[in-house]
Amino acid sequence: MSASSQQVSQGANEQAASAEEVSSSMEQMASSIQQNTDNARQTEKIALQAVEDMKQGSNAVNQTVDSMQIIADKISIIGEIARQTNLLALNAAVEAARRRTRQRLCRSSG
Repeated sequence: MSASSQQVSQGANEQAASAEEVSSSMEQMASSIQQNTDNARQTEKIALQAVEDMKQGSNAVNQTVDSMQIIADKISIIGEIARQTNLLALNAAVEAARRRTRQRLCRSSG
């Protein structure tokens, strides 16, 4: 009976050791799960901030494009004014040349 008791005692000790190992493994798993949860929350925060930054960046790009279009329109207007000014200057030069020619003709015929 003593041998039998020893076997039962040894079996109980082995089961207790196994239960302790299982309990320790469960604690490690729970800790890993908690760490993964914390990491997932942190990743979510980073992703949300990245989305917000991208929205702000997109708004800035859109404002820049709008400003560039306004500048391009103003440059076009300035270019048209410059073209018309050049035409007026050319016209004035032609008229001045005609006057000089008429004055010379009037002097030589007079």
